[in-house]
Amino acid sequence: DFSLAGISIQQIIVFFIVAEYEGFAKASDYLHMTQSAVSKSVAKMEKELGIELFQDDAGDTSDGSRSDSVSRLERTGAGDA
Repeated sequence: DFSLAGISIQQIIVFFIVAEYEGFAKASDYLHMTQSAVSKSVAKMEKELGIELFQDDAGDTSDGSRSDSVSRLERTGAGDA
C-alpha cells in the first residue's frame, strides 16, 4: 500500500523546490533554510516512502547533507515496488 500519512506538507514543498531548482543549495536559499535542513527533510521523506527521490551528482558531504547538484529524479510508477 502507498501512503503519504507520514509526509508533511513542508516536506512536499521542500521536495518540489529542490526539483524546481535542481539542487539543494539553490532550494535552501529560496526556502530560507540551511542546506543541511533541506537535505534532511528530503532524506526523511525518502525513508518514509522507501525510495530514493533524487540522485546526487557527488553523494553525501562531510556534514551528512547532500551535495548541491541533483542530476535527475528517480521515476517510479505507483505499482512498482
